Amino acid sequence: MKRFGISIMVFGIVFFLTGCLPFKNQLQTARWRARAEENAIEYIKDKYGFEAEVLSSETQMIEGVLTVNSSSQTLVKMKYDGKEFGVLSNGNDEYMDDASDNYQKDEIEEAYREEVYNLFGIEPNTLEMKGGDNASAKDVNGEDFYDMYFHEYFDGTNLEEVLMQYQFYSLVEYVGDVDLDTNYAKNVTPLFENNYMCTLFVRYDSEEDMEKSSISITEISDNTVYENAFYVSDALMKDWTELIAFDMSIGQCGDFYYLNVGADTSQYSIKQAQEVHDVSDWNGYGAIDTIAIEDTAYYMEGDGEYILYIYYPDDKYSKLLAEHGVDNVKLASTYIFDETGERDYDFSYFPEEIEGYKVFVSYYADCEDYSFRFAYDAEE
Repeated sequence: MKRFGISIMVFGIVFFLTGCLPFKNQLQTARWRARAEENAIEYIKDKYGFEAEVLSSETQMIEGVLTVNSSSQTLVKMKYDGKEFGVLSNGNDEYMDDASDNYQKDEIEEAYREEVYNLFGIEPNTLEMKGGDNASAKDVNGEDFYDMYFHEYFDGTNLEEVLMQYQFYSLVEYVGDVDLDTNYAKNVTPLFENNYMCTLFVRYDSEEDMEKSSISITEISDNTVYENAFYVSDALMKDWTELIAFDMSIGQCGDFYYLNVGADTSQYSIKQAQEVHDVSDWNGYGAIDTIAIEDTAYYMEGDGEYILYIYYPDDKYSKLLAEHGVDNVKLASTYIFDETGERDYDFSYFPEEIEGYKVFVSYYADCEDYSFRFAYDAEE
């Protein structure tokens, strides 16, 4: 429902802005749309050999410095033989070089699913794809504007050629036993190694864990995977030029859990310790007057190059809020840079929320003597 609400809001803004365009611009937009519809008909005829019916058309908006403006790019919604699809068409004469469509979206997704099956030898539990032509349109336009549009004709054998022309994302999820690392290394093809594709493969131990995970096709990143470390058993991500293998090694300290990216808990630990540098000695940033610090400090022993995730269970986090009568808790950190030997401080504001946990993220590579305390807004 949240995603739907955002889409409605975006459409409302675009409608308001287009309605406020000068009359001359509205006439230009109408001409562009009329020409784009004609171009879409010709484009489909040239590409597939049939004539499709135009159902409607909508102008693509582009962001200016201070406003959102209309463009000649138009989404033409069409229908042929009972099947509805979209064409991104320009309202000018040079339509063939820029037009694209999603008439073959289902066939392309099915072919990609088969490639994934060949990669791991098992059918994925879920598979989602997004991208293709016009991916940047999502910033100020509805989702229909970036729904798997391709200029190239898919003939059943040229999937690599079709997909590698554009930025492309996919999320593939498995439940149960599948060796992601070994199978990927053994069976990888150029399709999965190209620099235009960001692909995330995730394995869960149970369907319940998969349902609790907040990883989605709209937020593919290593950060999202680590945030959901309590539910993800294994993951592999081809992030454009980099292949990332995830190590979900979680430790516990008191009421919370933690994970240091790229390190096993045998290499480091977090301990309670009173005798560490006090983050209340802030000296700057205008925040110290309104921040209260927990008495208990926590110190990292071992690996000093890290991205640290702190997972606070919801029930214990709520108890912490109630104890201090506050609405949120921060992570107040102190550390020493290896290169300069200078001490610095930082806050991690407003933790991310996943099923059952609040997640703080603290990133400090190449540092030592790292410690932190939980902090909250003090009463004036």
